[in-house]
Amino acid sequence: MQTLNKKPELLYYPNKLLNVKADPFDFANPIMDPKEIEDILVTEMAKRRGLGLAATQMGINAQVFVMGSDLKFMALFNPVILEQSTETCLDIEGCLSFPGVSLYVERPVQIHLQFTDKEQKTYNYWVKGLDCKICAHEIDHLNGLTFKDKVSPFKWARAKKKLKA
Repeated sequence: MQTLNKKPELLYYPNKLLNVKADPFDFANPIMDPKEIEDILVTEMAKRRGLGLAATQMGINAQVFVMGSDLKFMALFNPVILEQSTETCLDIEGCLSFPGVSLYVERPVQIHLQFTDKEQKTYNYWVKGLDCKICAHEIDHLNGLTFKDKVSPFKWARAKKKLKA
């Protein structure tokens, strides 16, 4: 098993690594132990009071994200949106990699999600509500997209003024 050369740290916009698509997590030849990735992500997410955090936001090149709050959380490895509702909802979002910035982002109301847990068990769920928004946001990160890529240049220019220095 490979290990990381340095302790992962949260990446902030405009770090170019936020726009790189992550490689699938390979359980046969993992870049690090799945439980270790989960622990790193959950610790950072909880420290910053987030609802989700993608491995790519920590500079870890793997299709993994965590979501949850308090003692209830889960790591989703190699998540894929199989299907999504045509109905959408415009709602406000924040992002740990963009401190102080909030954007109204349009997301599907429901998604059919497939993922693997750290024990290599595969799940298929229809997800809706806040969980749907979190999953879609974090999967965007894993695909090299941020929430700024989901809004118009005008809306981004207005929101960008709020970025913390």
